[in-house]
Amino acid sequence: MTATTQDLIISRLRTPSIPAMVVRLNALLDDPDVCIEEIARAIRDDPSISAMVLRTVNSARYGLREPVRNIERAAMVLGIREIQKIVLQVAVVQQFDHLPSSPVFDMSELWKHSILTGLVAQDLARVARIPLPVAREDLYTCGLLHDIGKVILFDNFGEHYLEVMVESRNTGRSLWQCEVDSYNFSHPAIGGVVALQWALPAEVEAAIAHHHGPTDRIAPVGVVAITCLADVIANAVQAGETPPGDLMKDRRFRSLAGIKPDQLEQVIESAVESLAGIDV
Repeated sequence: MTATTQDLIISRLRTPSIPAMVVRLNALLDDPDVCIEEIARAIRDDPSISAMVLRTVNSARYGLREPVRNIERAAMVLGIREIQKIVLQVAVVQQFDHLPSSPVFDMSELWKHSILTGLVAQDLARVARIPLPVAREDLYTCGLLHDIGKVILFDNFGEHYLEVMVESRNTGRSLWQCEVDSYNFSHPAIGGVVALQWALPAEVEAAIAHHHGPTDRIAPVGVVAITCLADVIANAVQAGETPPGDLMKDRRFRSLAGIKPDQLEQVIESAVESLAGIDV
């Protein structure tokens, strides 16, 4: 992304600030003396996040014999990293609660796709035999935010952006190309700007900004390649199509050749299970 594109996006669009709850939680976690009660107290201040934390810890994924009914216990079971993911997910989605869904742009489906992409990216990072300069949890952030540019375009341009989406579907041209034709920037570039504004790691910014390419920006950086592959897998799973062999042949993902086909199949199977449990 060039500086000119970045300046154009900043000058033309309203972009979201980093959610206050995310800032608050990160500040607590940076404190070496913080205790679980302080974290729980911060979570309890937000009913939506509290509800999601309790739903998550009591889901089949954790298989607890007795239901967890308080945030302190939930935080102990889930762990700090999982709490961070939940807070980021809920806080980001809340910022765009005012946007309506439509037959052209189903907001619920977009958020499910984003969450699923984050979960798949984490799983891929676990089995990938390439060096990763960030934590696996950062891959979840890449997935969650990779399409946030679409939401921002809809928030700023409304019906006109829906027309751009229809044009993409009717012509078979990629959405990001139609976006560039209409606005001189694309949803990946917008997402990259948001990542910069939120001071996310450079690798996360690159993954969001280049999850549709170009190829020379994907192959050298494992975080970008994993995010691209996670996006493809999430789309396939949501469409009911899971062709791991075809995915492995995609030239964009040669840097992930260290992932064996059986490992990829396991990631896809896990994605199918995860999709059924995603609650937005």
